[in-house]
Amino acid sequence: MPFHGTNLQAQIEAQFSELQLLASQRSSRLGESLKLFWFLREADEVAEWMRNQTTVAASEDYGRDVEHVELLIQTFDSFLSSLDASGRRVTSCISTGHALIAEGNPECERIQVKLDETQQLWEDLRELAHARQEVNHSSASRIRICGEVYEHILLSVCLS
Repeated sequence: MPFHGTNLQAQIEAQFSELQLLASQRSSRLGESLKLFWFLREADEVAEWMRNQTTVAASEDYGRDVEHVELLIQTFDSFLSSLDASGRRVTSCISTGHALIAEGNPECERIQVKLDETQQLWEDLRELAHARQEVNHSSASRIRICGEVYEHILLSVCLS
């Protein structure tokens, strides 16, 4: 059988091209997997942070007196500022998930589940924080009114 160098070379080139294509596809899948891994990790960290913040927002400490209520309000206002600042991280995580879905990541369903969970936690935390803020201000008003009534009663007793 005679040696046909061009035929062998063509076979090698075809196999090499196929190998390059497979390597490119594998690299693409690895890139998708890496993006998915980073998204899932970030979503889990954000979810854990939101659960911790929910504990703060769900506090049932309404204050014992005017000074205590004012301290709670200041502390909670600081908490709200922190929440607003960290909202960018949550929003970024959600945007990343949407981008992965738009890119056609093979794990779209898994990404959507994580997105739904993250969005729900964020919505719940913001609603809870808003409700707590209203309660704080309501408590402050009630304690001030009670203090004014107490002073009025004392003044009436002293004048009698």
